[in-house]
Amino acid sequence: MRVGIDLVDVSRIAASMEAFGDRFLRRVFTDGELAYAQASPALTAERLAARFAAKEAAKKALDLEGVAWRDLEVVRSPSGACHLILHGAARVAAGE
Repeated sequence: MRVGIDLVDVSRIAASMEAFGDRFLRRVFTDGELAYAQASPALTAERLAARFAAKEAAKKALDLEGVAWRDLEVVRSPSGACHLILHGAARVAAGE
């Protein structure tokens, strides 16, 4: 496992949303992530940028190159803490 920090420019996520729309969103984010982010329209880009940064950091730390973005899901618990859930190929690769 490796350690690092990933930063994502919110404007880049907003630009991708504008340029590629639903195709971009459905390729990168799970239904749950989209529901959470879009529940507050004024914060959608910020919330998605935070999730993208977490996913990118997890892919690097766990050496998950080639794993689909949607196989990593950032969820928020009622306490406000965020957690990473691994699905499909990400779960298998992390288990190895």
